[in-house]
Amino acid sequence: MPLSSDEVKKVEIYCHAVYDYSRKVGSVQRKQDVKRSGREINLQGLAAEFWFKNKYNLPYSLDITMDSVKPRSYKKDIDVKIDDLVLEIKQTTYDRGCLFMPNIDWHGKHRDLLADVYVLVVGRFPDYNKDLFITRDKFIKLNSNEKDELTPRIHKRIGKVGYFCEQSDMHTTLEEALKWETL
Repeated sequence: MPLSSDEVKKVEIYCHAVYDYSRKVGSVQRKQDVKRSGREINLQGLAAEFWFKNKYNLPYSLDITMDSVKPRSYKKDIDVKIDDLVLEIKQTTYDRGCLFMPNIDWHGKHRDLLADVYVLVVGRFPDYNKDLFITRDKFIKLNSNEKDELTPRIHKRIGKVGYFCEQSDMHTTLEEALKWETL
């Protein structure tokens, strides 16, 4: 279900408020994609969360408060929780884009994989066209060496080191992703 034009405007205002406040309080802008501005990256990623919540009828608020516009951290802030599963939402504007996460966090420390399920939303705000799912266990398996140790790799198209999986490695529904766990 697409967002209404009123919701689209509210999402833009909300996302820009989060970005602008983060710059105001001194959060360092660390962007992966040099082709897009930090504001654009923030809009695409944060709006993907709202799109996902809207699609699955999950509650969300676009009310701008001091608490809602504070800088977010993957270690403290949950993107989506369904039942007891923590989902981390990632986004790519590229039709052939992958789910990519640097192996080092913004503080120069090893990135922990904390979510139970990772979701890749594909498209450009407000026209996202699909979401794909992968469990943490499958994601770790794809990014492990022959000794089953989580090992960063270089992505040939992106040219960066981290953890990743291609869309073809992901599932079209949460149920399919969770079913893989039981095989």
